[in-house]
Amino acid sequence: MRSCNSPRIEGLKFAYHETLNASTLIFQSIQKLITGAVSSKELGGVISIVDITAKATESGIAVLILFTALISVNLGILNLLPNSQAFKNWGEHH
Repeated sequence: MRSCNSPRIEGLKFAYHETLNASTLIFQSIQKLITGAVSSKELGGVISIVDITAKATESGIAVLILFTALISVNLGILNLLPNSQAFKNWGEHH
């Protein structure tokens, strides 16, 4: 059987593994917030996202695309959490 290592397949494999890695890091971060290992004061808001986006843009299109994907995965996970609005409100008050 011949192995199919086309650039598209390799790209999909890379995207899949990066999404899993990003999801794992996001869940670990949420766990640290809930347990108090990390303060919610260390979270960045809109200004931090704009600053990081500008730095990613300066680093090149590939970095910008990876950062955009990370933000998308992050938002997807947060929106899947039960009662995510309560979680958002908790973050605003701590």
